Amino acid sequence: MFLSLLFRVCIQMVYFIFLARSLGSSQYGAFASTIAFVSVFAPFAGIGTGNLLVKNVAADPNSFSRSWGSALLITLISAICISIIVFIAFATLFSDQVSWILLSCIILSELFFSRLIDISSQAFQAFKIIKTSALIQIIPSLLRFLAILFFFLVTDNKNIDIWSILFLVSTIMSSMVSLWLVRSTLGWGNLQIGGFARDYKEGLAFSISLSSQNIYNDIDKTMLSKMSNYESAGVYSAAYRVMDVAFTPIKSIFFASYARFFESGSKGITGTIDFAKKISPIILALSGAIILLLNTISPLVPSIFGDDFSESALILRILSLVIFFRSINYLLADSLTGAGYQKQRSVVQFVGCIVNIGLNLVLIPYSGAKGAAFASVVTETTIFLLLLYIMIRKARFERQK
Repeated sequence: MFLSLLFRVCIQMVYFIFLARSLGSSQYGAFASTIAFVSVFAPFAGIGTGNLLVKNVAADPNSFSRSWGSALLITLISAICISIIVFIAFATLFSDQVSWILLSCIILSELFFSRLIDISSQAFQAFKIIKTSALIQIIPSLLRFLAILFFFLVTDNKNIDIWSILFLVSTIMSSMVSLWLVRSTLGWGNLQIGGFARDYKEGLAFSISLSSQNIYNDIDKTMLSKMSNYESAGVYSAAYRVMDVAFTPIKSIFFASYARFFESGSKGITGTIDFAKKISPIILALSGAIILLLNTISPLVPSIFGDDFSESALILRILSLVIFFRSINYLLADSLTGAGYQKQRSVVQFVGCIVNIGLNLVLIPYSGAKGAAFASVVTETTIFLLLLYIMIRKARFERQK
């Protein structure tokens, strides 16, 4: 998983450089802020069925056909419903600046086809077939890289609408390959629909958790485009993208160990804490190395992405602090989820949304992109303190039982 996502990081960085240079800060800001807005709703397309698939199949491999069938059907139905909501919400908030081609392509890509890629990857994750799960994660990046090469080298008109169409086509192709891998490797069997009514509350908790995470990770880009301008959104998105890509090696460890948290959770919160302790040294070492690397390379950002992104260097140095807190937060949050405390995790992440939105409302009008960066650091710190408090309380409660 680490090697595959390292390869994915390299592809994404080259892809991002071509995209930023092709669109410029303003058009890139429009693209990033639109994706950020849609991503808030994306976890509800599927209502957590991918996470339930991992949980149920890790406990009982024979439940795959039922879990997979439910995931496909519910993803389709919920994606249609969520798409309507997103269209109405976006048109209401951004009617004066919306590109309907851009919005339509991103909605189809992120609310439906990307969700098919996710649940395909989670199907292999549930069986601990990490190589194929990692391969599925690479495919979208590789095809989008080919799409941006075509856009950068072949198309004369570097228009955001043309890019959004290429973006959608690459995502559709990725989802088709992902579904084929599931069918040819795992086999669908006789697809069954059922069991979701029993698990829907937990599935909804997963959706709320992921949506909350997307809000405090991405809503600042949308708020910048609305409260400041697309240039600020583009500058901030560029720095955030570099930070997010740099976090990928750490994310790969959590992705590969996700099913193990559920297995360790059979012993309660103490079991997941013990497992978290085993992987924490490498997590902390990696986070320290990444923070040092980001601060070292930050002066190079404007020369790589273009003069439009000069302020991104300072933003990246501020955002590097997010790496440390996010690493610890993943450890604590996955420990809670594995022990059956997903609702508590969701509540903490929802609080993180409120904190992040409130800080952005105050800081963006005065400090623009720098204010959004400080808001991200404070939000991750708040989440860390809340997760740590809940972990300590749950551990004490279980020891007293």
